[in-house]
Amino acid sequence: NGTSTSNKMVWHHTVAPDDVVVVDRNCHKSILHAIIMTGAIPVFMKPTRNHFGIIGPIPKSEFEQSAIKAKIKANPLLAGVDHDKIKPRVMTLTQSTYDGVIYNTETIKTMLDGYVDTLHFDEAWLPHAAFHPFYGAYHAMGKRRVRPKESLVFATQSTHKLLAGISQASHVLVQDSQNRALDRDLFNEAYLMHSSTSPQYAIIASCDVAAAMMEPPGGTALVEESILEALDFRRAMRKVEEEFGKEEWWFKVWGPEKLVDEGIGRADDWIMKGEKEGASSKRGKTKKSPRNWHGFGDLADGFNMLDPIKSTIVTPGLDLEGNFAETGIPASVVTKFL
Repeated sequence: NGTSTSNKMVWHHTVAPDDVVVVDRNCHKSILHAIIMTGAIPVFMKPTRNHFGIIGPIPKSEFEQSAIKAKIKANPLLAGVDHDKIKPRVMTLTQSTYDGVIYNTETIKTMLDGYVDTLHFDEAWLPHAAFHPFYGAYHAMGKRRVRPKESLVFATQSTHKLLAGISQASHVLVQDSQNRALDRDLFNEAYLMHSSTSPQYAIIASCDVAAAMMEPPGGTALVEESILEALDFRRAMRKVEEEFGKEEWWFKVWGPEKLVDEGIGRADDWIMKGEKEGASSKRGKTKKSPRNWHGFGDLADGFNMLDPIKSTIVTPGLDLEGNFAETGIPASVVTKFL
């Protein structure tokens, strides 16, 4: 059953009752199911949200060991337990939100290596990133990247979403640390717990086909074509807005203010920056710099990036600072349309 089941395989291999786990509050419901099934005790990292209602990244400060220990100390289910002696069993992060917010995983590995036993990146919406240099370190694992010294790394990916797998196809990727290897027998038991004795072989075959399709140079070209089509769409939307003129409204596509005129440009254009103070506005508040197109506040520079293939369309009526325009499209109308 897709990456929902892949997530449960990872957790049943890793987590036992009463283990402390660190979880993205914006996690998929399969992670909540895994918490219930394993009997784990969760502490949650809270993501940001902008005035459009888009869920953003978890601030980098939430990944600090001191911040996690403070959450453990404040958890009523762990009252009386020495929070300094607890070693979280797993950290699960939604690595690409629905709107395309992703994290620099190398930074996270450096911060948590050895403190958290296993790092699990739920990359249901990001299986393509490993096949193009555009994404750099903004995906779970890749060639010529140093492995963590102690923490195992898992990535669960929906092959059926953004690669060529058929419905419910999913991959579980695992990377041994420098000093610790996957317990293959234990993981196999977790796999058998969640797999069928009457498997659909077409799903398995589609995983093999999808993997073969992504071999370079073909796979690299496919990802680049996807990025190019997404940018062409964004450029076309802006062209329509220009042709309508200032007196008419049109939809916007959430993302950086500046787009390259042609091609895919550079990944730097999509990396999120923090707040930058500028000139005072009429209300006496600090005016946001144009580079803060995301609206998520004071982020750590370079910790997050927007995947350009995710094109979130914004309807008129509300700006990033939460101010209503004179006209707009009521949410009830949008809901009925959807």
